[in-house]
Amino acid sequence: LTSVLTRNDVYAFFCSSNHTYIIRAGSDTIAAFKYAAAIQDSVQKFVNTYFEQWNFAFDNNPALYYTTAGHLYNLLLPLPRMNKPLLISADGVLHRLPFEALWNSSKTIFLAQEKPVSYVYSLVQYKNMQQASSQKFAITAYNCNQPYANLPALPFSKEETAWLRKHFATRTSDATKTEPSLFINALEKRNVLHIATHAVASDSGKQPWLLFKEPVYLGQLQFIQARTPLVVLTACHSADGENQNGEGLASIGRAFIALGVPGVVASRWLLDDAYAAAIIPEFYKSLQDGLATDSALWKARHQYFNRVQHPSQLNPVLWAGFMHIGFPQQIPLAPATPLISAWALALSALVLLLLAYHRYRSRKSTGK
Repeated sequence: LTSVLTRNDVYAFFCSSNHTYIIRAGSDTIAAFKYAAAIQDSVQKFVNTYFEQWNFAFDNNPALYYTTAGHLYNLLLPLPRMNKPLLISADGVLHRLPFEALWNSSKTIFLAQEKPVSYVYSLVQYKNMQQASSQKFAITAYNCNQPYANLPALPFSKEETAWLRKHFATRTSDATKTEPSLFINALEKRNVLHIATHAVASDSGKQPWLLFKEPVYLGQLQFIQARTPLVVLTACHSADGENQNGEGLASIGRAFIALGVPGVVASRWLLDDAYAAAIIPEFYKSLQDGLATDSALWKARHQYFNRVQHPSQLNPVLWAGFMHIGFPQQIPLAPATPLISAWALALSALVLLLLAYHRYRSRKSTGK
C-alpha cells in the first residue's frame, strides 16, 4: 500500500457503542485518535438536519452550518496534509456523511473545494490495484427517455448520453428496452458503463435495484465477473441503501465494487437534474485530460463552484450528491468517430465490396 499512502491521506473509522476511533495514515506518519461515542450523535444530527429529504436548513442559517461543519472537520480529519487527496474508510453513521460538505474554517472553503475525496469499504481492495492502462475505453450508456413501471421519464438522461455520443466512442441504449441479460453482458466487457436510469434504494425486501426492461436487483449482480474499469451511476440513490452493521451501505454502487469494478461514481440522494447535467460532462472531460477519477470529479465540482452566483447555490444538498467509491485511476476515453469519417469508411467499404463483386463476376465470365 506504499503508493496509496504516498498519494493519499487515509482515514479509517471504527464506531462502537462507547467510542469512535480514527486511524490517520500517510507516507509521513500513522496516528490514532479516540473520541467518545457522542461524536456519532453529532454526525447523525448533522446529517438529519442538512441532508435528509432535500432539507434546505442550510439556506435558513448558513452561518450555523459552517460552524457545525467546521467543528466536525476538525474532529474527523486530524493532521491533514496539504494538497493530498483523501481516502476514507467509514463506519456506522459516518457512511451517510458527505465528507466533501465539511468546512475548512481556516481556509473558508468546503473540503470538496480543497481536495479530491474517495471512499472505500475495505483497504484490502487496494491489493488488487491494476496498473494504468494505455487502452482507450469506449462507453456503454443507458438512458430513460420515457415513463416506465410507474416511474417518470428522465429527460436529462437523454441529453447526457447524447453529449457522450458526440464526444466519445459511445453506444447508447434505452434502459427500459434493455433486457437485464444484455446489461450484465456489458458489465463483462472492457467498456466504461454510464447508467442514467432510475435506481431504487430499497423495496419491501430491502433490495436496491436499477430500472431496465425488468428490474436488476443487487442480488442478481453478485456472481458476475465484471471487467468494466468504471461505472458512472447518475441514477438517484445509487449510493444509498440499508446501513448494515460493520459492512456499510448495501447500495447499488457498492454492489459494483463487490464485483471487482475498480471505481464507481454514484449518488447519495435525489439529484438535481440541472446539477447532474453540469457535472457529468466536466467529469468526462477531465478524465480525457488525464486526471484520475477522484480528481476528475473534484475538478468538475470546481467548475460548479466557479459558476455560483447566489449563496443558496452553495447548499451542499445541490452539489454533494455524487461520490467516488473505490481507488482512483486514469481512464483514457476513445474519442467519437467524426460523422464524415464514419461515412467515408462506410463508402470505402461499399466501394471495395463492389470491386470485389465485379472481379468475381469477371473471373466467372472468363471461366465460362
